[in-house]
Amino acid sequence: MRTDSRKDTRRLVTLAVLIAAIAVCIYSAYNITVILAEDASSSEVTQAARSFTHTAAPGEIPAAPAGAVVLEAPGEPVRETLSPQEPEAGPAYLVVDFDGLAEINSDVRAWIDIPGTDVSYPVVQTADDEYYLSHSFDGRSNRAGSIFLDSRSDSSLTGRNTVIYGHRMNNGSMFGSLNRLSDAAYRREHEYIHLYIPGAALPLTYQIFATWESPSSLDSLAYQVDFPDADAYSEWLNDLESRSFLTDLTLSPDDQILTLSTCVRGDGDTRFIVAARLLQ
Repeated sequence: MRTDSRKDTRRLVTLAVLIAAIAVCIYSAYNITVILAEDASSSEVTQAARSFTHTAAPGEIPAAPAGAVVLEAPGEPVRETLSPQEPEAGPAYLVVDFDGLAEINSDVRAWIDIPGTDVSYPVVQTADDEYYLSHSFDGRSNRAGSIFLDSRSDSSLTGRNTVIYGHRMNNGSMFGSLNRLSDAAYRREHEYIHLYIPGAALPLTYQIFATWESPSSLDSLAYQVDFPDADAYSEWLNDLESRSFLTDLTLSPDDQILTLSTCVRGDGDTRFIVAARLLQ
């Protein structure tokens, strides 16, 4: 009798483990299906948005901005004035149909493009910074979210520090490839960031000068957008300058900074930061 009872108990335990394993497999398969579906949906939304852009004709491609800092070799910055007559010095610009984009989402404020990379997206802004962490450009719920402007940043992108966020997606979308800019050789090929804004024929062009990992709290260096006076701004710029990989870079109170922020894999309290200076 006891032997039969033990056998029954073992059978029940085995059955329970089997049922639990099947449940885990079903749940995992469901999650994978949802993730793949959302990735596909995010990709479709991105492609739809990109249909409102096109590359400018070859004759319209401008040269790289004068006064840029060129990385002659990985980790060896050299200040050099580029000739505006060199068409090879600058990447092709985009033409963005903001009226068309606004019909999809009136929150659109700009278009960000890092030439030669997959970073080319509309930039949105709303009063709730949590919203676009989980909603795509067309307003549908999606874990990939959107590329969005900090609600505290000037919507005209003329503030002292313009902060833009995006998820680091495992498939490389959104800001998923941003961390590659920590590599000097990669930066050399992708040192400019273009921000296109409504009504402007040419984009705002920024040159990357620093990358680092930062605490995610809004009182961290990267996320400062309000400065009580010029002295406070100068002190903040000095802190940024100390992080620059361009050893001869000098920031002044006339400079405007662009800050890109994305997640660090496996660390919810840390963000990867890219800082760039607007070229006058």
